[in-house]
Amino acid sequence: MRETASSVIQEQEKNALFGAIILKEKLMKEEDVVAALQRQALERKAFEDQQKGDIGSEELGLKAPQKPRWIGDILVEDYGLSEKNREKIVAKQLQQKIKIINLKLGGNINDAHREMIRELDSYFQIHYTKNRLQAFIKLNKEIPSSMTSMNITLWLYQKKITKGIINRSIYRLLENKVKPGDKVLIAKGESPVHDKLTPYLHFKKGEALRPVIVNKGETLASIHRTIGQAGINVNQCFVAHYADPCPIHNGANVIRKNNAFLAVCDGVPDLSEKGVLSISPVIDIPGNLDDKGPRINHDCEVYVHGLILSAEPITCKKLTAGGINGAIVSSDIITVKGLIKNARINASGEVYLSSISNSEVTSLKAVLIHKNQTGTKSLHSLYISRSIINSDDVCIFTDVDITSSMIRARNKIILRKVRVENDCKLIAGDSLEIIDKKKEIEKIEKEKKRVKEDIQSLEQQLKELFLDLEKKDISNFEAEICVFWGQLTQFCILGTAYSVFWGQLTQFKQETCYGQTVDVQSSRRLRRRKAPIFKDFEELEALQCVYNCGSQPLSIKAFTSFSSTQATHDPEGEL
Repeated sequence: MRETASSVIQEQEKNALFGAIILKEKLMKEEDVVAALQRQALERKAFEDQQKGDIGSEELGLKAPQKPRWIGDILVEDYGLSEKNREKIVAKQLQQKIKIINLKLGGNINDAHREMIRELDSYFQIHYTKNRLQAFIKLNKEIPSSMTSMNITLWLYQKKITKGIINRSIYRLLENKVKPGDKVLIAKGESPVHDKLTPYLHFKKGEALRPVIVNKGETLASIHRTIGQAGINVNQCFVAHYADPCPIHNGANVIRKNNAFLAVCDGVPDLSEKGVLSISPVIDIPGNLDDKGPRINHDCEVYVHGLILSAEPITCKKLTAGGINGAIVSSDIITVKGLIKNARINASGEVYLSSISNSEVTSLKAVLIHKNQTGTKSLHSLYISRSIINSDDVCIFTDVDITSSMIRARNKIILRKVRVENDCKLIAGDSLEIIDKKKEIEKIEKEKKRVKEDIQSLEQQLKELFLDLEKKDISNFEAEICVFWGQLTQFCILGTAYSVFWGQLTQFKQETCYGQTVDVQSSRRLRRRKAPIFKDFEELEALQCVYNCGSQPLSIKAFTSFSSTQATHDPEGEL
């Protein structure tokens, strides 16, 4: 409807301009021109009524035309205007359009136009938005009825507003639908289409007990860019387009490389509500870790509040758990606050444990079992039962009961308020089995040296024998051959013995491992003897550092240290 009204007003303005030129040139009477304009308006109304199905136009005695005639056609057909004068008026009307174009380009402005522009400046003010993508007209005072849309359009052209002029806003001004002091949108340009950045996450959000774990260097997210285009403002000037802000920002332990976000370390990824992508180097599991949980084989810290029940091996940088049951754990530093049962623990750093049952613990550094006491009496004692603890440094135990277990430390074992029950073995330094192997190796080395000397002696005898053969007669040759054959047989026997000894030496070297953990079952075959009663402090040699506890338990209340190098002294009995 608005478009139809706009076209009607434009048509009326063209007809009025045609009639004004006729009157200016004095080609016809004013009464005839006014009558022709009224006739044209009636024909258009009849045409519109016919389109709507209205029969009101028949009352006027006017037959609806197929198409409403222009003012020039009516003047020629009904009022006697010649075709020559009509072409002359059309030419002048075209010249008027050219003047409008010149006004739009800012040229050929005469004094009358300048006066009109100054007059319109008192009625309107122009306000622009950013980059002049939109222009608003603020009405200062009520406009007169003599003002036309062509006047406002010329004024806008003079103000360099040539793009996206809204005609219905001009008609609202002419119809006085805009009150003084109000603003109306008069022109609108084409806004730029900015580059669109679309994020794509390469990981799914996990649960509390089943977090998602990523590796170092893994791509966490990527950005897809959609190229936009520049815009045009109301002054026909280009407005540059730019990229929208990236919806994802790199946080802790995350770097951005081109359009990809990469992980700097192993850990759990997280995307905040503000779009910050980060990685936590600590895997925090608030409950138990079972087979349904994540498989942990990452260089990061793991904190399990409950028990580790997973049958899959666990490898991490640092582990803290409430307890372990039937799991294989490998880490640098391990801290277990509860019971360790049916487990195997391998650590390259310190190990801090509580009670142990039917498990094996191996560490390259210290193994500490200590109970933090809050009062004079503890609620229960820590214990080590049917387990093997092997440390390449030192073992320190406090408030522990040891039963049917083997404790080995390469440097020393420090016990404080420890009770050692039956079938236990405490080893500081090398074990007896390793010492026996070393003795066998020394024996084989001596035998090897003896065989080598015998071979050298036989070689010397063979040289002397060949020299003697050159000097002896042929008659004694057979006797000499028999003697030589006997010596050669002896030489072969010695060579065979040497090969046997060399094979045994190689086998012993392969079986021997310095600091190897001794099997508890093999230690039970050793002769059981009554456990010695330790003094307050003792210094033990490396060859006498193995103690097999017999049927009587060993109670150690004072501070006791087993060391392969030096004694440990602590008069206060503290670690």
